[in-house]
Amino acid sequence: DDGYQSIVTAVAKDLCNKGKFRAIRNKEIHTLRLTRQRLQEKTKYYAEQVEYYNEYIQRCLENLHTGKGSLRAALKSGKNTHSKLKSKATVKLNGAKLAEKGLLLEIDGLSQSQLKNASFEIKPTEQNGIFSVKGKFMGVEVEKIEIDIQKLLELQFEGKAIMDLFGKAKVNVNLLLYLLNRKFYGKT
Repeated sequence: DDGYQSIVTAVAKDLCNKGKFRAIRNKEIHTLRLTRQRLQEKTKYYAEQVEYYNEYIQRCLENLHTGKGSLRAALKSGKNTHSKLKSKATVKLNGAKLAEKGLLLEIDGLSQSQLKNASFEIKPTEQNGIFSVKGKFMGVEVEKIEIDIQKLLELQFEGKAIMDLFGKAKVNVNLLLYLLNRKFYGKT
């Protein structure tokens, strides 16, 4: 109707405001670059913190193993008390007693009366905080897994009270941690 006057006016306004738009855009780009730089610094800081905490956890695990009541401390001390070392090296536990204490909640396919035929052997591995667990039924080894004490602590932190062993047995996480601390680290 107006002979393209509205389009010409809009283009003229855009040309007049071009500098203003460029200044706004440059300011936004500058702000984004600063934000990116700060995020990169924070990322680096948090990565260093994670590394520091991982080293700290490793030192704590090593200190647990070299503590007064641990198996590794007994081995390093040079005292040749074979019976003490053997008792610390492997802990044999009866399924019925574990159920009575509340540590073993159930084993799929076994009734409460059959739990007396199930047994568990726990012993520390060469790695700090890792334990080998053998499940036996009537003296025959059925399953063998490794448990990481850090995983147990993580489950405890998350509020998960029950853990699955071997895909068949359900155990109380807090009581398992207590048992491992008492038997292998001399701490409760």
